[in-house]
Amino acid sequence: MHQLTINVVDPNGVWARIEKEFVGRLPLRNLIWKGGLTQSARFIEQLDVAVTVEEDADSGGGGGGGSNEALAMLGEQAGSGRLMQLYVMETDNDPDTYKAVVRPRIKAWVERVAGRRGTGWMVVYVASSSEAQRLGNSTFLGLRTSVFERVRSDVQAGRREAGEHAVLLQEGAVESWNTVVLGLRERVVQALEERVEAVAEETRRMDANRMLPGWNYGKFFVVKEGVVRLYRAMGLREEALAQYDELEAVYFQLVESQRLSWFSSFGGTAEGDDYSDVLNTEKRAYRRQMVENSISVFDFRMYLFGCQSQLLVGLGRFGELAERAQRFVAAFARTMREPGAGVGAAFVRAWTFSTLMNVAQILEGAGDGAEERALAAAKAELLAGARRQLDALRADASGCPHISNPVLAAALASAARFDQVYVRTCEQAAQYYAASGRRRLARAMQADVARLLAAREQWADAARVLRALLLEDRTEPPAQRLALLALLRDCECRAGDVDACVAAAVRVAEGGRGGARLRDACCALPGAARRVDGAVFRTAGAAAVGRRDAQCVALRVVSRVAVHVDRVDAVLACGRAGARLEVRFAARDVDLGPDAAPVLLTASAVSCAARFVVASVVVTVGAAQFAAPSAEPLAVQLAELPDVPAVRLHAASAYAGRHGALRVAVHARAAGADNMAIRLFDARSGALLRLARTSAPAFSVAPGGGALLLGALPPGHDAEADVELAPSGSAHPPVAVTVCALWGAAPAPRRLFVASARVGCAPPLAVSAHAVPLGADRAAVVLRARAHSHAA
Repeated sequence: MHQLTINVVDPNGVWARIEKEFVGRLPLRNLIWKGGLTQSARFIEQLDVAVTVEEDADSGGGGGGGSNEALAMLGEQAGSGRLMQLYVMETDNDPDTYKAVVRPRIKAWVERVAGRRGTGWMVVYVASSSEAQRLGNSTFLGLRTSVFERVRSDVQAGRREAGEHAVLLQEGAVESWNTVVLGLRERVVQALEERVEAVAEETRRMDANRMLPGWNYGKFFVVKEGVVRLYRAMGLREEALAQYDELEAVYFQLVESQRLSWFSSFGGTAEGDDYSDVLNTEKRAYRRQMVENSISVFDFRMYLFGCQSQLLVGLGRFGELAERAQRFVAAFARTMREPGAGVGAAFVRAWTFSTLMNVAQILEGAGDGAEERALAAAKAELLAGARRQLDALRADASGCPHISNPVLAAALASAARFDQVYVRTCEQAAQYYAASGRRRLARAMQADVARLLAAREQWADAARVLRALLLEDRTEPPAQRLALLALLRDCECRAGDVDACVAAAVRVAEGGRGGARLRDACCALPGAARRVDGAVFRTAGAAAVGRRDAQCVALRVVSRVAVHVDRVDAVLACGRAGARLEVRFAARDVDLGPDAAPVLLTASAVSCAARFVVASVVVTVGAAQFAAPSAEPLAVQLAELPDVPAVRLHAASAYAGRHGALRVAVHARAAGADNMAIRLFDARSGALLRLARTSAPAFSVAPGGGALLLGALPPGHDAEADVELAPSGSAHPPVAVTVCALWGAAPAPRRLFVASARVGCAPPLAVSAHAVPLGADRAAVVLRARAHSHAA
C-alpha cells in the first residue's frame, strides 16, 4: 500500500541542516481528528508519513491530490500520496531582496497548493545564522518586524482557514521546533478531514444512484475504499473493517439481484489461482482492474477477503479471522461448484485445502489467555477441513489440474509424501482439538491416521495408534468405539500378533459385533486351550432335564454375538467345603447368540439325587476359553436315573467290636453292574470311612478298607452286605453317610452313583454273663449287653 507523504520544497538548500531533527520528530503521534462519516472524534495514536524533497518550487504541484472530482472518483489519493506540502526557506533578512525575488516565488507556490483539497501546506521560515545570533541577544518578539513577519502576512492574506500557514524555525530552540510540529499537526489533521469529506460526498452520490442504469460497482468500490485506505493510514482499523463489510454487503445484494455485469468473468482459471497468500492483496492490479471493469469474480472475492483479513490480523482478532475464513471458504466453494462457474471440482478442493492451510498458518502462535481455547478450536476446524480435502483429492487424484501449491503437488505425486502431509495435518488438528477440550474430535483425527496406515497395509503402526487411542478414553459413542476395535482386530491379525488379535476381537464382541471374526481369531491361537478375559458370554438360567439313561441340564448361555463354539462345560456343585461334590456337564458344537435357545449339557455317567448349584460355566472357542458367569446363583435339582444301578444304606445288624456297622444294598435295575467299587464318606466332614470287614460272600473289602467291592451283578438282581467300620479318629459313628459307587470296566465309560442318607450305624456291644440261682438244683445264665457308644 502506498504511504502518505510530506513533500518538502527546498529552493535554498536549507533542508540538509534541519532534516535529521525534523525526521526525528516523526511519526506524528496522539492526533485528535474529528471527521469521517460519523463526525466523531478519533484518537490517532500514530500517523506514519514519509518525506520527499524537491529543490524547485515550480515542480511541487504534481500528485498533490488533484481536484475534488478526481480524488473522489478514484479514491487513490485518500490513503496515499502527498498529505502535506512544506515550503522550507531562508533569506538574508534583506527586505528588498525578499520583495523582489522571494515573495513572487512563495506566492506562486501558495497559489498552486492552497486550492488542493485534502492536501495541507505550510511555509517554514528558517532563521539564518545572523538572525539566530541576533535572536540570542534579543527577545523572541523582535522578529515581529522582520522578514518572517512579511512572509506570514503574505501567506495568510485572503485565507479563511484557521491556524497558521507560516511558522518560524530557530534551529537550536526547542520551543521553536515545538511550534513547527504543532503547526504541522494542525495542517495534517485538516487535510485528513478534507480527504474523508471529499470521498464521503462522492460515495453518497454514487450510492444514491445505485439503481440507475450504468452504475458501476467496481468504481464505487474504489471510491469507498479511499476512505478505507485513509483509515488504515491513520491506524483506525475498526472503521476500515466496517467499510469493507459494507462493501461486501452491497456485493451480496447485487448477487441476489443478478447485477454483476461489470465483472469480466468468474475467473479461477489463471495459473496460481488455487494457491495464494490471503494477506497478499498486491498479487495483481486488483484496483485498476475494478476501474477498468476487467476484474473477475474470483479475484474480487479473494481481494476483498484479503483486505478484511489484513485488518483482523492488525486488530489481533484472530478468532474472528478463523470464523470468517471458514464461512468464506465454505460459501465461495459452493459458488465455484455452481454450473457456469467454469472451474472443476478438483480445483475447488485444491483451493479449499490451500486457503484453509494458509489461514491456519497465519493463526499459528496467535492467541493467549481466555482466547487461547477458542482459537485452538478454530485452528483445529481449519486443519480438519483441509484434511477432508486431502481425502477427496486422494480419491480423485486423476482429475486434478496443475497444482500451484508445492506441498499439495508433492503430496499428490508421491504416496509417501501424501502420508506425511496427511498425518501431520491430522496430528496438528488433534492437538488443537485436545487443547480446546474437544477430545472426541481429537480422537477422530487420530483414528483417521490409523485408517490411512491400515489402507497402506502398515498394520503394526496402525495397531499401535489404535491401541493408544482405545486405552486413552472410553467415553466415545459405542458405534465409533466398535468400529475402531474392529479395525484394531484386523490390524493385529494381519500383523501376525494372534494374542493381540484375540484381545481386540473379544472387545469387539463385547460390543455386540464380529462373531465370525472372534471365532477366526480364537481358532488361530497356537498351542493348548487357554483362558481369555472378556465379557462375551453369560449364563442366564439353568434347569434339570429328566432322562432315564443320562443326567442332563439345560443352561441358557447368552452370547453378545452370534458365534459357533466348540464346547460348553459346566460344573455343578453340592455340599460345603471339605464335603463338596462336583458333577461336570458338557455340550459340543453349539451355536450361541443373544437370543439362542438353551444349551443341553449331559453327564451321562452320573446318577445323583441332590440340589446342585451351577459353580462355573466355560465356553470354548478354538483354543480360547471364556467364562460365562451368572448374575445370581443358579440351582438345579438333579434326580437318580431310573435305569442306572442304585446303592442304599440301612442300619446293619450288630458286629462285635467298637466302631459300628452299616448295611449296603445294591439294586442292579435294568442296566446291571460289574466291577463295582463302593466308597462311603462322612457327609458332614467329607472324610472317607474305612471298612474293616463284610459278612457277605459276594462282596469284599479292598486292601486298606477304602472301598467295598462287588464283582458282577446281573440286571434285575439285588445284593446286600453288612460292613463293619474300621477305627477312625472320631469317638462317634457318622450320623449321615454319602455313598459313591463306581462301576464299569475300561475302556467302556465308568459310571457313578452318588447318594447321601441319614443312617443309624449299629453300635458295637460288650456282652457279659453271670449265673443266677433259681432253686435247689437250678440256675440261669443272664447275658448283659452294654453299648460302647451312647448312640446305640
